[in-house]
Amino acid sequence: WACMCAKMDDTGSSHVSIGSYHTLTIAKNRALTVEKREEPGWDLFARETVQRACSEKAKIGQADVAVLLIEEGHAQLHLVNGAEGMSMRCARVEMRIPKKYGAAAAGIDKARGKFFARCAASIEQHVDFATVQCLVLAGPGFTKEEFRKYLSLESARGNGQSAFSEGKVVIAHASSTYGSALQEVLTATE
Repeated sequence: WACMCAKMDDTGSSHVSIGSYHTLTIAKNRALTVEKREEPGWDLFARETVQRACSEKAKIGQADVAVLLIEEGHAQLHLVNGAEGMSMRCARVEMRIPKKYGAAAAGIDKARGKFFARCAASIEQHVDFATVQCLVLAGPGFTKEEFRKYLSLESARGNGQSAFSEGKVVIAHASSTYGSALQEVLTATE
């Protein structure tokens, strides 16, 4: 994984007001020191979370499952490390897709093709199918099925990764394509 963003809360300083958040981008293979100075220090839950994040599997960025939350014009790609209980959003694709009626309807297929191409490029960039067990396509509508057809066509043409045709793609339902839907997909019994 190239980088990670973390959101942290601040109790107040001369630079940041109380209750606001900081967003840090942490680059891969760069040293980072995290310390908590005030008492009582780290609680057990926080220590376990930091230890999981520093494990060997997390250090080399291995993911067990890739989840693409997709709907018309919006997609988020998440990598999930099941053993460590960690997930990370590594790509977001947003694109305006014209409506299915009116003068703009003529460009809908071209726009949808560009959107699917960007989603496939994100998958190829971030997902290593040698370590990932499956790619889950989830979303509220029929876009996930259309994207699966797109992936199989591109794989047949030789333009995509061979893992798309190996049966590693799973379809699931999600109520939205935002972060809360990831937990919904991972806990589904389907």
